[in-house]
Amino acid sequence: MTFAVGAVVLGSLNSASASLPALLMGLGTDFTIVMYARYVEERRGGAGLALATERMVGEGGLGVFTGAITSAGTFYAMCVSSFKGLRDLGFLIGSGIVLCGIAILFLLPAMIAWNDGVRRRKKNVLESLHLQSFGVERLVVLSGKRPRLTIAAVVATTAIAAALALRLDFDEGINSLRSNQAPSFKVQSEIADKFGASLSYMMAISEGATVEEAVRRTQRVQERLKPFLADGTVTSEDSILDYLPPVERQRAVIDALRAGARGAFDVDRVRATFRSALAASGFREAPFEEYLGRLDKLLSPARPVTLDDLEGKGLSRLVDRYVHREPGRVQIVTYLFTTDPRWRRNPPPRLVEAVEGGDPGIVVTGTNVVGRELRLIFLHDSRVAVGLGLALVGLLLWFDFREPRLTAIAMGQLIAGVVMMLGCMKLLGMSINYANAFVATMIMGVGIDYSIHLVHRLERNGGRADEGVLETAKGVVMAAATNVAGFGTLAFGSYPAMRSVGVVALIGSITCLFTALTLVPALMIGRDGQATAPEESP
Repeated sequence: MTFAVGAVVLGSLNSASASLPALLMGLGTDFTIVMYARYVEERRGGAGLALATERMVGEGGLGVFTGAITSAGTFYAMCVSSFKGLRDLGFLIGSGIVLCGIAILFLLPAMIAWNDGVRRRKKNVLESLHLQSFGVERLVVLSGKRPRLTIAAVVATTAIAAALALRLDFDEGINSLRSNQAPSFKVQSEIADKFGASLSYMMAISEGATVEEAVRRTQRVQERLKPFLADGTVTSEDSILDYLPPVERQRAVIDALRAGARGAFDVDRVRATFRSALAASGFREAPFEEYLGRLDKLLSPARPVTLDDLEGKGLSRLVDRYVHREPGRVQIVTYLFTTDPRWRRNPPPRLVEAVEGGDPGIVVTGTNVVGRELRLIFLHDSRVAVGLGLALVGLLLWFDFREPRLTAIAMGQLIAGVVMMLGCMKLLGMSINYANAFVATMIMGVGIDYSIHLVHRLERNGGRADEGVLETAKGVVMAAATNVAGFGTLAFGSYPAMRSVGVVALIGSITCLFTALTLVPALMIGRDGQATAPEESP
């Protein structure tokens, strides 16, 4: 259903939104697992199929609905991004979560009724009802018994993680958005390593309605570049004017040739001088006869050479490197080369402004210029997405809990989990890039679900950690495990940025699970000293 929505609304996938299956397989199963955990609890408590299903949907469905809305809302917050890949991914995941929630509310009761009530079973249904969480859910009881110690430990860990997070580096290179498995990327990297320089360059694009207008602007670019060439900021420049001088300069040369036709540029004198030089150097004349026969045309051109002349002589590929022509518009590119590593990610100070000179017909661009613009867009979009995500989560939690204390507990667990995620990134030597920076927004929707289910169950239980709470905790653990499995598959992709998204989301799922199983029960169970260790079920 999500792919169908994507086909209708977006029409295509890209390198970012193509990660939809991996992410949605982890996120879409959360609701099933948590609701099934409630069903298992009711059945093992003696409720029949109909009653257990009714309570699963009627009571457990409330947490699922809130979790689905908050998760979808945080992913939809990514739609404010100016990066199409992230915008599409946010829309698809948000829509997918809503569709999964709707499908589960309708399909899960019917599937359970068929599996446990209609289908013939060889053994008792109750014997097979079980959720495996490897004992991790016992953290709920331990945290409830030692609330002050748990809260102090979580706060201290969060503070250390925050200090580490402030030292996170930002990888502003755009190579992480490309596949590093492509042969072209490997060849480029090898050449750059061998020569110790980047193969990237800057471009000054001069535009005009005619070739002459575009050439005049290209001449201005070359004049403005002289100070930067002189001080070594720009190592070299490459332009069509190196092969085809401006018409005015060619006409000046033609006039000089005509003025000296009876003197320095006399064809017979030049030919005789050339032959004398050949004889003096011991060369035969025969190989040079064709050249000598062309001296008449070389020294008496009828008109300036044009782009059409170059293309007519088989030099179209040379011209196409520098010139783009279409009706009413001509663009000429001047390539600027810099070897200083400082200018690989940022353009040299004042270079762009000096070369453009306020002329709307001249634009300077390049990977470093684009990178600078991307950073500005990214900083704006990430702040808006994170702020909008937090606001949506807080608002939806308030509508659900209707109590500031419960809302604060859930938000505190989420913030602590996200901060720990950032601290782990620093410990692992990772950096923030244009893709994984939005994982913080994504994890808000994922991590808040864990605390929503536990807060609902503990509040309904009056803060007692009974067998029902542990079944809910088991569901939360399994939900986190499926998220880890889903996100983890991205770590095997060819795109470094998407690999980092998978790893960071995996870390975030684990840290948010940890804070949900420790901080939430410590704040809710410990307040009345009601932590109890439920008896093991037979």
